[in-house]
Amino acid sequence: MESKPLSRCFECNGVKLPDPNPKLSVEEVRALYAHQYPDIATAAITGPEAVGDKLRYQFTRAIGTKGYSQVFRSDLLRCLPFRWGSIV
Repeated sequence: MESKPLSRCFECNGVKLPDPNPKLSVEEVRALYAHQYPDIATAAITGPEAVGDKLRYQFTRAIGTKGYSQVFRSDLLRCLPFRWGSIV
């Protein structure tokens, strides 16, 4: 049996990103790619996951609302005397 080191690959929103330098840490790779893909700057890193002969790391961004919840928004719209829903 033969053993060899696994190479790394990265993925963000379905886009496969090559390892720019195997000597960089995963955090340093994130900082490097954040210039091209701004979502990566605040994304969580998951992995490594062995896929074939590579170790895959995924940058997953948090999906949610900013500042208030949908429940609050719907309650607010119900209380208003006119329809803000068309412009909000």
